[in-house]
Amino acid sequence: ILNNTVSIGSYAFTGTLISNITLPSTMYTLGVEAFYNCNHLTKIECYSDKLRTDDYLLSLGSIVEFK
Repeated sequence: ILNNTVSIGSYAFTGTLISNITLPSTMYTLGVEAFYNCNHLTKIECYSDKLRTDDYLLSLGSIVEFK
């Protein structure tokens, strides 16, 4: 994700093979189920203290680490 990104749309990464992602401090919103069916996603690093997301993000079973 680019450092100046402020939003990721709903279903943006649905079904992709990403294994980790870093969200920059500029992030404000993460769309509904942006990581739906990302079975290989095990780590999300978030540097934003302003991020808004849906409850689904925290229910991703494959996430091992969320910073």
